[in-house]
Amino acid sequence: MNYAVKRNTWIKEDSAVIFQFHQSMRSFVRAGYFMMLKEKKRIADTQLESASPLVLGLLSEKEYQNPLLVFRKAFKEYSIQEFDYFMSGMVYFSLGAYDHLPERNIVSPYIHLLKMLDAAHLILERKGK
Repeated sequence: MNYAVKRNTWIKEDSAVIFQFHQSMRSFVRAGYFMMLKEKKRIADTQLESASPLVLGLLSEKEYQNPLLVFRKAFKEYSIQEFDYFMSGMVYFSLGAYDHLPERNIVSPYIHLLKMLDAAHLILERKGK
């Protein structure tokens, strides 16, 4: 994301790493979508102790209590295809030096992805207990 919004900069690492990251995030978005459809209430609404603001990160208290809300909100606002478009744009703008910025809002999908990663971590952590 950082490279995508900087003018005339690009990631100098091996492009295969960027492609691998793109494929991983693409798989993550699809897994999150299908998990949200399948799980409905199983993980939802677990009453936990109040979390400190440091633990919450980007998540609200309600999202911390029910991480599936993050996925529901994200997929209510953006489709899988829109997340694909966003991620393709990030790769495109990260791999070359361009003097123009992306034409769409790239911050909102990015924040949704970060929140989904945090929520997925919570879900995995809670399933392990």
